[in-house]
Amino acid sequence: GVIYLRALDANTSDEQNADQVFDHCCVATIEPMYLAQALDKVEWRKMPSIYFITQSVQVLDDNDAIPHPTQGALWGLGRVFATEYPSFKSSLLDLPASINNELIKQFADQILCDEHEPEIAIRAGNRFVNRLRPLTETLLHQHAEQPFICADHDSAVLAWEAAVEADNE
Repeated sequence: GVIYLRALDANTSDEQNADQVFDHCCVATIEPMYLAQALDKVEWRKMPSIYFITQSVQVLDDNDAIPHPTQGALWGLGRVFATEYPSFKSSLLDLPASINNELIKQFADQILCDEHEPEIAIRAGNRFVNRLRPLTETLLHQHAEQPFICADHDSAVLAWEAAVEADNE
């Protein structure tokens, strides 16, 4: 498989000039686009898995760091890649701000497992994936700044859920 880690090199400090931000956005979008085009030209015996790795892009709770928008652009490109090149098993994998040995082991386990998940976030030893679940008024109030009533009881919301809980439903 292919693991794209270059977005992790992006400077995440708030004190970047416009040229630095542009360079980091190129690392998150233009370079992986060239990679995708090159991979598409190869005649594969078996299509490889492709992982686009980011750090602190997804905010799952109040303890997560402020998201890094330049790396977030890679999630947009990764979603387009999955649509344009469906024969590749591509995944977006977001790591937390701090890296430790336990996280490295969990990251390796995720890369080596045969189960495909298109969007994954690893936090505090847990693996989170996106799942649709029914939208309730309680859930809506939890995420809304202003209360309002949902008239459609069959609506759904895309939410990050711990993979263990989500996969057991």
